[in-house]
Amino acid sequence: MPRKELPRGATLDLPADSSTKAFDLPKPDGLTTTYFLKLELHNAAGKLIRDNFYWLSTKPDVLDWGQAKRPVYTPQKEFADLTGLNSLPKAKVTITQVVSRGWGRLHTHHGRREQERWHSVHDPSAGHPR
Repeated sequence: MPRKELPRGATLDLPADSSTKAFDLPKPDGLTTTYFLKLELHNAAGKLIRDNFYWLSTKPDVLDWGQAKRPVYTPQKEFADLTGLNSLPKAKVTITQVVSRGWGRLHTHHGRREQERWHSVHDPSAGHPR
């Protein structure tokens, strides 16, 4: 799939644990049926705070609102077309985990990209690892 970057930004001043609509995401011309979207949240200093990665479809899900069971279940009439995911090349993924003092460090490697995340394993009162 060809890569198209659409840099777009909005400056917002929000309290913690809140949400607001920043802007509508444009749909570029020439998208394949299955496409990817990466969103990044940066603080005022430009430091990356959070990033999210989505696989989406130009054919959206269609919900069956007539069969909804309030408050938590709405069945789908039609599903988004994500069949393009089936034709992606295989990736070699390795995962190692180190656990100490109630915290875990998870390393994932896929291609040339490495991620490391700390997460609570058993005892969050053990303190953050140094």
